[in-house]
Amino acid sequence: MLFIAFGSFALYKWLVLGRSDKHSTFSHVNKLISGGIIVCYFLYLFVTATLMEALNCIKVDDSDPNTYMLVGDLEPCYEPGGLHMRVFPIAIVFMLLYTFGFPAILAYTLWNNREAIMEDQLLRAKGLGYDRISNPRAYDLRRSIERAYFAFRPEYAAGSIGVNSWVVVILARKALIAITSLVWANNSSLQLSVSLLVLLCSYAMQVYHTPYMAPADREQTLRDTMILALEDEHCIWAKLQKNVKEVEKRL
Repeated sequence: MLFIAFGSFALYKWLVLGRSDKHSTFSHVNKLISGGIIVCYFLYLFVTATLMEALNCIKVDDSDPNTYMLVGDLEPCYEPGGLHMRVFPIAIVFMLLYTFGFPAILAYTLWNNREAIMEDQLLRAKGLGYDRISNPRAYDLRRSIERAYFAFRPEYAAGSIGVNSWVVVILARKALIAITSLVWANNSSLQLSVSLLVLLCSYAMQVYHTPYMAPADREQTLRDTMILALEDEHCIWAKLQKNVKEVEKRL
């Protein structure tokens, strides 16, 4: 759908509005990427759980050696030509593309642009970076993928602390919750226990790391990064502080 929307907007600008230059014709691409990330993020748990329903086979009766799909009209599993064997490969492909592919692409993109994203978050903490003059290195990133990192402190926005961006941690939590419904489909008590364990561990990690940067936390974030920059003038924080000061001088 996003590719169709992208092509439609480009053709409209080219044929109807008469815009022939590349920048004007494709100026909407950042908004489409941003919208795509929002949709993929909020539908992640629902779509992943739905895909795993195609793999979810249970035994109905101990005397019956066959297993059946949990959804629908108890269609037999692994029956040649049956419903399960028709949807099984489709579910596997989309799980690889979406359940595992979306977080992997997001993690790679954030990690590959981690310095620019961390600088963008420092500028955000200062109330800057909303145009190309005050954000020369990360303006396009802010317009396109900021929904993946805008809520986090700089060190958690793109994975500079040994783990990747906190949004990837959130997606991993959602995937684990969906996987519990597949692995322990025959044991609802164990399924609930494992889901609660995942949520408890996620809560403990969040309390320990405090990755979010609320508006009230921005001043403290700036002070913390300034201290880190002063402790080691060759660290990444010193470089980012220098870049931010150069931006402030131009304004």
